[in-house]
Amino acid sequence: MRMAAEINRILRPGGRLVLSTPNICALRSVAAILRGRHPGVCSQYTARKGGNEAEPPHAREYTPGEVGKLFAAAGFAVERLETGAYGFETSEDHGAVRELLQREGFSPHLRDACIHAVGRKTGPVKQRYPGWLYA
Repeated sequence: MRMAAEINRILRPGGRLVLSTPNICALRSVAAILRGRHPGVCSQYTARKGGNEAEPPHAREYTPGEVGKLFAAAGFAVERLETGAYGFETSEDHGAVRELLQREGFSPHLRDACIHAVGRKTGPVKQRYPGWLYA
């Protein structure tokens, strides 16, 4: 939220924010949970500072719906929200996970590894500390 608020501050009215972030409800995440593993992949995005010190990884991974709510709270209208591959994924087939979701009544849409979103600045930040994020 801090990042989105700062982008809102410096962006001209009508300007666009383009965001990509890991998708915590991707098929790979659901498959990981079913295998008893953690669903996040944020550790793959840890950069190195000088020496052996690491930059902090993503503090949190989001769902596509949360990215939409984040944009709204930060004063952006969602123009596009989709998911896609990062490009490092294995060729593992998650067809069984997709079928399980559908069979249980869950949407199989927006389940790729990366959330891609475009938002247009519509005004100032509306909610600096949204309860769904900071509760």
